[in-house]
Amino acid sequence: MKRILDIDLENAPFLRDHVVQGVPTLPGAFLLGIAADAAQRLRPRLRITAFENTSFRRFVRVYEGRPTRLRPDTRVVEEGEGETVVRVRVLSDEDTNEDEVPASADVVVAASLGIAPSPGVIVRALGA
Repeated sequence: MKRILDIDLENAPFLRDHVVQGVPTLPGAFLLGIAADAAQRLRPRLRITAFENTSFRRFVRVYEGRPTRLRPDTRVVEEGEGETVVRVRVLSDEDTNEDEVPASADVVVAASLGIAPSPGVIVRALGA
């Protein structure tokens, strides 16, 4: 099922305070939220454990008096025992080039969250 999201300044008035070059613009975190929601809809029984290969290629602007239409395009790119990777591309009506969609991410979902490494392991991995 294709999902379409219409975002305007009436249903997202906070965008009036998030402007780039004088134009209300969707925050990157908002686009990641759309990707997360799309992945969860595809695999509702799994939990999000990570975002990988996240890319923001261009701003998504929201203009006064007309909605900005977004369409999450989702597909499973990897499915293994206990973990699934869902690639989400957030498309907009302004997209003319498939390679320059506003945002994309691989959303990793799994049956359980696992155990995070201790801070010492992370510091050693970074060579600090």
